Amino acid sequence: MVHAGDGTHRFFVAEQVGVVWVYLPDGSRLEQPFLDLKNIVLTTPWIVDERGFLGLAFHPKFCHNRKFYIYYSCLDKKKVEKIQISEMKVSRADPNKADLKSERVILEIEESASNHNGGQLLFGLDGYMYIFTWDGDRLEIPLA
Repeated sequence: MVHAGDGTHRFFVAEQVGVVWVYLPDGSRLEQPFLDLKNIVLTTPWIVDERGFLGLAFHPKFCHNRKFYIYYSCLDKKKVEKIQISEMKVSRADPNKADLKSERVILEIEESASNHNGGQLLFGLDGYMYIFTWDGDRLEIPLA
């Protein structure tokens, strides 16, 4: 659950299956989701599975640029499991809807272990975005 910092006092609640809902200040939830990526987010029926839609962060200058960032598990065209971090924008026509056509992939990482996902995205006071990926498995990167 995050807020956009845009003064609307809305909260955005993400579900692991790939849906993000908007909650208004009175606690009510909008009927249509802000973002629905169920058809591309990789999840499984296992209760303890850590794959899925795992992170959402709004740009510090969201009021001006409408940008937000998402972190999710997916399969590439060759059926390889990946973590994908993308930048998206909110629809100009409806501030309670993401513009699905605006998705721009900024980082892809091949999954070394599907049961060790992080998923946190956040912006620090320095303005940089921090991405937390694994939570305990080791990552081996060949150097030559």
